[in-house]
Amino acid sequence: MVQTIQPNVESGKTRFFFIRHGQTEHNIRKILQGHLDIPINDEGHSQASQLGSHIATLPLDRIYSSDLTRCRETLAHILEARGEDEKKVIFTSDLRERHMGEIQGMHIDDAIKHGEKHSKHYREFGETSDEFEARLQPFLKKMKNEVRENQCKNVAVISHGGTIRAVLKTYGVPEAGIVFNTSVTVIDFDWETDSMDVKLMGDTEHLGKQMNVADQRVR
Repeated sequence: MVQTIQPNVESGKTRFFFIRHGQTEHNIRKILQGHLDIPINDEGHSQASQLGSHIATLPLDRIYSSDLTRCRETLAHILEARGEDEKKVIFTSDLRERHMGEIQGMHIDDAIKHGEKHSKHYREFGETSDEFEARLQPFLKKMKNEVRENQCKNVAVISHGGTIRAVLKTYGVPEAGIVFNTSVTVIDFDWETDSMDVKLMGDTEHLGKQMNVADQRVR
C-alpha cells in the first residue's frame, strides 16, 4: 500500500499536518467538550499509537499542539514512536476547540433543548463561529511567519475537530465537516505567495480504512 501521508521536499514551502486528537469518552457519549480538559480513552490511545507508527519516519521540523490533555496524550504517542521528547513542541491555548460556554459538558440533545429554552441555537453559546475564527486568525498568521522564518518544510499541528474545520473554512473549504479522531489533514503553505492549499482532508489510512464522523454536531 502506498502511504498517502508524504513529506514536503520543496524549498519555499511548508507542509502542515493538522491532526485531530484521539477519541474521548465524551466523543462517544455525544457530550460537548469545548475547553473542558478531557483525556482520551482506550480507543483514543490505540488510534494515537497507530498514527504514531504510521508517521514515525515523517520528517518534522516543528510541532504545534493545543495545551489540552486530549491533544497532549495524542502527541505523546506520536513522540514515542519517533523516539523524541517535547523539545520541538510549542503548546498553545490558541489551538483549543471553540469555547461553548454554559453548554460545555452537556449531551448534545440537552444542549439543543437548553438553546430552545433560551430562544437560541446551541452554537450561539460561548464563542460564536465568527469569534472562534477571529481568535484563530492571529495565531495562524504568527505560525505561518514562524515556519517561514525558520524555513520549516514539514510541521505537525495537534488540535481539535472544530479548530481544524475552522482552518479548512479559512483556506477555501467552506463546507468542511468535523474530521475523525487522529485523522490527518494536509495543507501546503507557499512562502512567496502566502497561499494555503488544502491537499488532503481527514485521512485515516493508519486506522485501516477511511473513517468519518457520523454526528457532525458533536465536538
